[in-house]
Amino acid sequence: MKIPKKYQKIFDHYQDCFYEEDCLFCGDIIGFTLESLRIKRAPSEYIQSHPIKFLVSTLSKDTIKCARAKFNYIEIRDFARWLVKLPSHKHLEPLIKCHAEFTFSINN
Repeated sequence: MKIPKKYQKIFDHYQDCFYEEDCLFCGDIIGFTLESLRIKRAPSEYIQSHPIKFLVSTLSKDTIKCARAKFNYIEIRDFARWLVKLPSHKHLEPLIKCHAEFTFSINN
C-alpha cells in the first residue's frame, strides 16, 4: 500500500525528531493508539472509543508543548482518520519509531 504524500510528510517529521532529538513521544503515541485498537482495550476507555480525538489532542501543534510540533489540528485529524481505517499497520513498521512494547501492534 502506498502512503499518501501528505501522511508520509508526517511520518518523516516524526522520524527526524527521533534521529535529531532522540525523541519517541509522537511515535509512542501512535504506537500506543494502534496497540489499544489491536487488543480492543486500553488503560482508558477514551482512547479505545475515541482514537482520532486522542491522537489530535496529543499530537497537534495547537495542544502539544513541543517546539518541534509542526502539524495543526486538521492535518493530524486527517492523518488519524486515515491511520485508524487501515486494515493492517504492518507496512508502517519502518516509519514509526517507538518503544518496543508498541511494536507488536504494528507488526500484526
